[in-house]
Amino acid sequence: LKAVSQPLMTIEKDSGHGPEDKKRHPEQFDVEVITSPVDLDDTFYAKLHSIRGSIPHAVSDEQAMMNLIKAVIGTGILSLPEAFRNSGLWFACALVVFTNLINVLCIRKMVKCAHKICKNFLSDHFVSRSGRSAVDYGEMGELAVNLGPKRFRRYASTFREMINGMLYLLQFGSCSVYFIFIAENIRQAVDPHGTLPIVAYIAFVLPVEMVLCSIRQLKWLSIPSTLANIVYVVAFAIVFYYFPSWQRLPAIQTPERWPLAFGSIMFAFSSAGTILPIENRCKTPARLLHWNGVINTSYWIITILSTAVGFYGYIKYGDDCQGSITLNLPDEPLAKAVKVMVALTITLSFPLQFYSPMEVISAILKRRIKSSKKYLFAEYICRFALVLLTFMLAALVPRLALTGATLAFLFPPIIDILTEYSPDRNTGWLITKNLLIILFGMSGLIAGTV
Repeated sequence: LKAVSQPLMTIEKDSGHGPEDKKRHPEQFDVEVITSPVDLDDTFYAKLHSIRGSIPHAVSDEQAMMNLIKAVIGTGILSLPEAFRNSGLWFACALVVFTNLINVLCIRKMVKCAHKICKNFLSDHFVSRSGRSAVDYGEMGELAVNLGPKRFRRYASTFREMINGMLYLLQFGSCSVYFIFIAENIRQAVDPHGTLPIVAYIAFVLPVEMVLCSIRQLKWLSIPSTLANIVYVVAFAIVFYYFPSWQRLPAIQTPERWPLAFGSIMFAFSSAGTILPIENRCKTPARLLHWNGVINTSYWIITILSTAVGFYGYIKYGDDCQGSITLNLPDEPLAKAVKVMVALTITLSFPLQFYSPMEVISAILKRRIKSSKKYLFAEYICRFALVLLTFMLAALVPRLALTGATLAFLFPPIIDILTEYSPDRNTGWLITKNLLIILFGMSGLIAGTV
C-alpha cells in the first residue's frame, strides 16, 4: 500500500504517443482513464480512508500537523526581521499574510489534485492489483500530464523528472543550509571568539543527523518534530523578551528593496516538498482539506508566529537586523541558551527535510532490488551517503528561493490545469486563476535570484 513503492502505470487509452510508452518502466499496469474531471465525494473518501487505515505506520491528524508546522518553521522564519527591514513594517505584514494565503491555496491544490488523480486511476480492479492509494509529487505531475491535452502527453515522464530534480535540489539544499545554521549557532553559544573553524562544528553535528536520518517512518518523525516545536516555542518566548522597544520605522520601503524581502518570505514558508509525503501517510486525508483541518490550522499558527517574529524583531533592531535574528541577540547566558535551543530544533528538523526526497530514492531502490535484506542494506547506505553529501556541500549551497518558488507556486497550478482539463468544458477561469498564481511564483523566482 505504500505510495512510492509501486511502479507507474501506462496510459493505454488515448495516450497519443504510441508503443514507446511501454519502455518507460519495467513493470506497468494497463488501466482505463476517466478522461473528464472527477468529483471527490464521500464514497471516494470512505474508500480511501479504508485503504489508508490498513497502512502500517500511518499518521494521525495531530502527527501530520506537527510534521507540517516543523517542515515550514525552519531557518527562514528567523530571517524575517531582515525581510521586514527591506519591505517596510506594514507592507511586510501584508506580504507575509498574502504569501501564506497563496501558499495555502497551492498546497490545497496539490492535495486535491493528488486525490483526483487517485480517483481517476484507482478503480476497484486497479486498487486490488497495485494497492496504490497515494502518489508522490513527481508521479502526480506525470499522471496529470497524461490527463491533459494529448499533444503534451509525450512529455509526461520529462515533467516527472523535472519535479523530482527540483525536489532533490530544494530538500537536500535545505539540509545543507541546516548544517551551517546549526553549526553557526552552536559556535556563537560556546565559542564566540571563533577558536575553531565552522567545519569543526558541522562535523560535530554530522553523526547526530546520521542517527536521526535512520528513522524510516514519518509516524516516528513526528516525535522529534513535536519536541522541536515545543523547544521553538520556548526559544521564541525568550526572544520576545528581548524585543519590546518601539522606534519610528517606515511603513513601506522603496520598491528597489522589495525583491530581497519577497525572496526571503517565499523561502521561509515553502512546504511543497513535504506536503505530499505527509498526505500519503495520513489515516484520514480528507481532513487535511477541511476549513479547520491540518493545512489551514497549521498555516494560521505559522502566519501568526512568523509575523510576530518579523514585526517585533524589526521594531527592536531596525536597520541593524541581521540575516538571522539570533545574530542580534546579546552575548549573555540567556541569549546563548536561545541559540542552543534554536540549533536543537533545526537538528531535529533535519530528518523531516531529508524524508521527502529519500522516499523517492527508496522507491527506485525497491524496484531494482528484490531481496528485502539487500534492499534495506542499500537504503541505509544511501541514507548515510546522502547525509554525508549534504555535509560536504554545506558551504557551497546557493540561495534556495529559486527551487522553492518553482515547487510551491509554479508546478501546483500547472498540475491543477492538467487535472481539471476537459475539452467539453469552459476552462477560462481555471486557466486565468492558475496563470495569476504562476505569475506570482515567477515574481518570487526572479526576486530570489536578485
